[in-house]
Amino acid sequence: MPSEQLIINQWLHLLAGLNHKALSLCAWLLIAFCSIAPLEKLFTLRRQRIFRKDFIPDLWYFFFNGLFPAFLLVVINDLVIFGFQAILPAQWFTWVQSTPLGFRIAAILLASDLGFYWAHRWMHENPFLWRFHCIHHCPTQVDWLVATRAHPLEIVYLRTFSFIPMFALGLVDVSAGKSETYTLLLVVINTFWGIFIHANVNLRFGWLEGVIATPHFHHWHHANDNPTVINKNYAALFPIYDRLFGTLYQPKKIYPTKYGISTYFPDGFLSQLIYPLVWLFHRPKSPSSPASRQEPEQFEE
Repeated sequence: MPSEQLIINQWLHLLAGLNHKALSLCAWLLIAFCSIAPLEKLFTLRRQRIFRKDFIPDLWYFFFNGLFPAFLLVVINDLVIFGFQAILPAQWFTWVQSTPLGFRIAAILLASDLGFYWAHRWMHENPFLWRFHCIHHCPTQVDWLVATRAHPLEIVYLRTFSFIPMFALGLVDVSAGKSETYTLLLVVINTFWGIFIHANVNLRFGWLEGVIATPHFHHWHHANDNPTVINKNYAALFPIYDRLFGTLYQPKKIYPTKYGISTYFPDGFLSQLIYPLVWLFHRPKSPSSPASRQEPEQFEE
């Protein structure tokens, strides 16, 4: 098992680097804004202000999720890596690591997106998990910054289930403790692509839309037009998983007309952080199914 001292050392390392990490996030924010915001002006899907409603709360999510989920992730990753070290022979890692680098990178992306698909789908189908995920779905205006709007525990959950398949297949050499580069690469790719597919842009890519997730594909995931179009398009990168598992919805020409959820959701960053946890102590008598995006009514004060 990972030692307590190892975990403490990792936490101390993260604490020591918080200032540097915050500056890095400022740089990433500037890069994303300067690259995506012009596209949203040139290829606007819906007329809305750049500094729209909830822009400031979404900035809070951007910085909070960039800094703090890592403290829990290092613990979970250590446990996952220890588990695969215990059950997979070192020869397995040696053989997989001998395959071409391009093959391994492609396999990492495919395997991680399969894990993401099912973890994401469960968040829509399980009432408890949905209360975390509805934070991401509540905006009625979708743009690039919505990509980072998520409960920090959702970030931990989704990344963990994205990492597990690539660890299990030996695509990352956990036997030698060399997982950092690959996991960082995966996080960077998913973060940047996630920002792009949330962008308020009317860009179409022809046959490529059947291969890679695009803004048109993902905007239908946020759709709240009617019950038949919600809970579709769960994949982060590859629509093939939605096609295989029956959750693809990708009409050729139209975009959604309505986003968000149709039920109560609290205002305020801190209220939203504790909202899912209230369910543990105050469960409604008959919670509605998240499959219809119907949340329990607001709790009485």
